[in-house]
Formats: sequence, structure tokens, C-alpha cells
Amino acid sequence: MVLQNRLRVVVLVLPLFMVWGVLASVASVQDEVTVATDERGHVALMGSLPAVLAVAQPFVDDGVLALLRTYPTPERYLAEAAAGYFPDDPPPDLAVYLYEVTAEPTAVPDILQAIQNAAADWDVVVETDQLSWLSYLPQQLLVSGPCATLAQTLEMVPGIFPQAVVDWEGEMACADNKQIWQLAIEDGMRVAEKVTAVNALTHTITAQPNYLLIGSSRDYIAGSPYGPFAPDAGPRQPGPQPYTGAGVQVVVYDNIPYALTVGESITTSFQGVSVTVSYPVALPHDLPQGPRSVPGHGTFVTGAAIALAPDAAYHLVAVLNETAVGDEFTWYQALAYKLDQTRPISHTLAGSVYNYSFTLEMTPTLNLTGTAALDQALRVIDDHNILQAASAGNDSAFTTAPLPMTWPAQHPLTVGVTAVIWNDSGLSCYANQGELAIWGGGIGRGQGSCTPTAILADCSNGSQAEYCVTGWEPASTTGYAFGLGTSYATPQVVGLAAQGIQSQGNAPGDWPAPALIRAYLHGLVASNPDPANLQVGVIGNPYPDLHGRSLYLPLIVR
Repeated sequence: MVLQNRLRVVVLVLPLFMVWGVLASVASVQDEVTVATDERGHVALMGSLPAVLAVAQPFVDDGVLALLRTYPTPERYLAEAAAGYFPDDPPPDLAVYLYEVTAEPTAVPDILQAIQNAAADWDVVVETDQLSWLSYLPQQLLVSGPCATLAQTLEMVPGIFPQAVVDWEGEMACADNKQIWQLAIEDGMRVAEKVTAVNALTHTITAQPNYLLIGSSRDYIAGSPYGPFAPDAGPRQPGPQPYTGAGVQVVVYDNIPYALTVGESITTSFQGVSVTVSYPVALPHDLPQGPRSVPGHGTFVTGAAIALAPDAAYHLVAVLNETAVGDEFTWYQALAYKLDQTRPISHTLAGSVYNYSFTLEMTPTLNLTGTAALDQALRVIDDHNILQAASAGNDSAFTTAPLPMTWPAQHPLTVGVTAVIWNDSGLSCYANQGELAIWGGGIGRGQGSCTPTAILADCSNGSQAEYCVTGWEPASTTGYAFGLGTSYATPQVVGLAAQGIQSQGNAPGDWPAPALIRAYLHGLVASNPDPANLQVGVIGNPYPDLHGRSLYLPLIVR
């Protein structure tokens, strides 16, 4: 049904709903547009592409909506939604755009009322939907558990077809080891329905969606027009480093700015440090696209670890696309790939650290069981004595208090890293809760606008350079970029962990337990300015303050 000169608005009335716009400005749109929200402040616009853009633009211009991602195969995603978004067939040029509301929580009630008043003369449908179907790949199922049980159980489930398997032993033979299977849903059932059906069969395996991975920097990165501060600014070293990560392998799972084919690897360097870049597993073709291209996210993250552990062996493994979006199963495949590479050389290494500067789109309150895919994967890595660190997330810019850590940072086997401002006096305005914190750029909560573009502008013009981290961006004309976020705090902790592994003095192959290195990191904590949101505290800023408050992530002189 096409409503002439009318807008069909689906307003999902939930706590903390935030949206704003001049609805009268879109009343002339000829196409039906559906607007849906969830309690996380997300707004999905669905309809013909011109109509969606016409509806969204006033919100974006007013600075209260920011694009999170678009969906290249919208029909496939819409098939996962609850029925009723469109009474008739969707428009032939269907678009699905997901936005994030950027408004203070105190404005929520007034905004809700304004929407209802403005839409009073139009067709309004009030319903509830969590928009979870925009957080995972459509028509896919992940099932995890003991191999033998998986094979027997899935024989009883019609309408699914195995596509790929992650076997942590590096072979396809079905033994007592655990596996994660990726399956295609072929009978038209929605992912949520199939998950329920499979999980009702047994408690020994777990079915779930294939959740999206989101590079947790989001908008918190921007190209620098010059070097750290000026064309003649020389690199400088952090404070005294008795250990440099020698003998330690550091693996960063992220995106890459290099055009590699699947299975290809190259060696590049940053400040004289060699980095092996690999693209082991093809990313799905129907991954959503983030709001803009940030292909240097992974190199920026890698450079942050290099600054503190320049003698470690670095590997950058592609699991996100150039807009910093990926999927859970591809990450697990990449983890298994790297384990297979590491086993033959493990006797030559002092230890290994994995960096996850992304978040999983699953809800932070999810109660994971021992058979869940994420729990299985992280325990396998931990069992290999590999320390894991993950960014806590940047979701708290417009909340009354910092939100909980996201997954995988929240998992007990990872070190959840959040960000503090330049003087370690408090969490950065955007930062979620965390276990440990280190400098990640930004301003303190309540100290001004937490809009990334405004903060980055102050960095770019040099007026408040301490607001941003400066890091490795090969696509930049200078090789540098400004950034802020828990994405860039995490690899600093990883670099310190590499120092800690070297400090143990173990013989190669005798890797220290992750719990030991975690205790080492906890021992570096200098203070805890926010005990309600920081489990342990803040690792003191390791960089000397040579230019007043002008701190930045240093580039190492080799």
C-alpha cells in the first residue's frame, strides 16, 4: 500500500528512545517509509531509497541522527524481521538504513511526545521490536558444541545445510573436540525461529545467529593533515622500557588497507617494525557497510601496540571490511587459522597476545553458556596460554552513565579495556565501563560536546591536541591519522602485556598463563578515579608530557 502524501511511521515506544526531526518536511514523500527504533537509541528507516534519505536528512542535519550502517541486500535482512513492516510488497528500490540517535537522555520524553503529536494526523502504528535482526547475518545459523553431538542433533533438524566448520584441532575428523558449524537456512524460517527450534532439542549444543562484528572506533578516527603535530615534529619514545616484547607474538584481528586476495599474505613495516598482513578467510558478500571507509583502523590499532612493544612479532589478520564491519563466524575461522600457524612455531616463542578492537552486536546482558560459540572460542585461545584483550566499546557518549562492557570484552577470559582522558582523571566521554583503562583520547564526561567531529577538529587545528591519539594510517598522505576510542586504548594494553610476557623470562615454548599476565597488568594500575565503572583502575599514561598537555601515541625511533 502506497500512501499518497503521507508517511507511515512505526514508533516503537521503549525506554530511552531518542529521535528528532521535522516530520512536516517529509510529508510530501510519495513512498511508504517505516521508522522503527529500539531501546538502545537505534533508528531503522525502511522504504524506497529516495524516501529514506529524504526522511533522514533533517535529522542528520540537526545533528541528532548519525548513520551506523547500510545493508547491501536489504530484502534478505527484511525477511528476518517480524511480519508487518510493509502491508504489501516492499518497494523495488528497498533500502534499509540504521542510524544512532545522538541526543541527551533528558530530551527523550519531549522528543517522543513531539513525534506522536506531529504524526497524529497520519497513520501511526505502535509496536515493539528490538531490531535484533539488523545485528546478524540473514539466513544463517551458528551451532556449537561437541562434534559428535552436533552431527547427531542436526540430523533431526530439517531445512538447514552445513556450509563451514571450525575445528580447533585443525582437522575435520569428528572426535571429542568441540566445533562451531555455520549452516544455511533453506526452509524460509527466520533465524530467531530456527535458533529456538534447535535449542529445544538438547542442552549440550547451542544455536545462535551469526552476529556482526563492529570496529568499536565507529566515527572516532580521522586523517591527520600532517605528522603528529607539525611537519618537522620528530617521533619520541615513551617512558623507559626495560622490556620491548622480544619473542612475543602479537596478533591483531581487524581490517586491512591492502588489496589482498583470499589466502594471501604480505609483509609491510611501520617505523622499522615488520608486520605480516593476511586475509585468510573471505568476508561474506552481504555484510553491512559502515558510515564511511576506515581501512586504516587495523593499522592504527597495530601501531599503538608497536609503540610499546616494538620488538614483538606482529600479525594483522583481516576479519572486518574497510568500513570496520565483520561477522562472528569469519572471526572464529581466522582464530583457528592463526592457531594452526602458531602451533609449529610455538616452541620458539615466549608467548602470544590477541587484540580484539571490535564489539559483537549481541546484547551485553546475554548469559553465555559453556557451549556458546563465543565462550568456546575464547576458552580454546586461553587454553593455549594466549592472553586476549578487547575494547569495551564507545556507546556511552549520550547516556547518563557509562554502559556495561560489550562482548567479547565482557567475557571473563578477556581483558576488557576502556579509555580515559589525557591526565587519567576519568573515563572518556564516550567510553563504556571496563576492567582496565588507559589513555584513549577524548574529553571527560560533562566537559563539553562528545561529538567526535568536534573533538577531532580540536585535534586537527592543534588547539587541544591531547584530545586525540595519533597513529599509523597508510592511506593518509602523511601516514598518520588522529583517532580516539577504546579501539586504540586496547592495543596499548596489549603492548604492555607483551612487555609483561617478556619480563617473565620463561624459556621459549614455556608460555606464562594468561592469568599471570593479567595480574602483571593489574600491577601497573596507578589509580582508580571511577570505581563504579572501572573494575581495577587506570594504567598510568606511559608517555612523557613534553609539550604541555600535548600527548599523542608516539612513533618509535628505530
